[in-house]
Amino acid sequence: MPLGTTIHNIEITLGKGGQLAKAAGAVAKLIAKEGKSATLKLPYGEIRLISKNCSATVGQVRNVGVNQKILGRAKSKCWLGKRPIVRGVVMNPVDHPHGGGEGRAPIEFIAGQLKNRISFRKAMKKAIELTEQAGTKGVQVQIAGRIDGKEIARVEWIREGRVPLQTIRAKIEYCCYTVRTIYGVLGIKVWIFSN
Repeated sequence: MPLGTTIHNIEITLGKGGQLAKAAGAVAKLIAKEGKSATLKLPYGEIRLISKNCSATVGQVRNVGVNQKILGRAKSKCWLGKRPIVRGVVMNPVDHPHGGGEGRAPIEFIAGQLKNRISFRKAMKKAIELTEQAGTKGVQVQIAGRIDGKEIARVEWIREGRVPLQTIRAKIEYCCYTVRTIYGVLGIKVWIFSN
């Protein structure tokens, strides 16, 4: 084989079969031959010594533009045999520990209000009102951090109704969220005591 030949599907150990440069569009280059070994430049830039007796295929692997292919829509991945990925947050509570999303709605409402520089207490009270309309037994909201841009971080919380955090059998939905404001990061936690 002359120097500078492009090869793929290269053996490392004699008789074991091809192990290097097997992916779509992969190609290695024969740089030098010295004694019983040959020097190859692999696709990712590594230079490697391999026995001259090891076999390889001349040329480049087909399907060069596989990385540039745009699938276009979600169903295209299913046709290729890839299963859809469902986040735990959007599942039901019986299917995943992160499931059951009633606590998510008020937390996103508060986050939006804080980003728009509305008073944290006003945002918390409004979120509690919205949650109580959904027919819950109790709600607790807590915000921690540099609230309203104050120098020292603090924790503020409001509770409406019953939120028995010590009772194991009580069905309490919990959600936490971090929101980035111009003053810094605030942590929001919501506990909802469902029927």
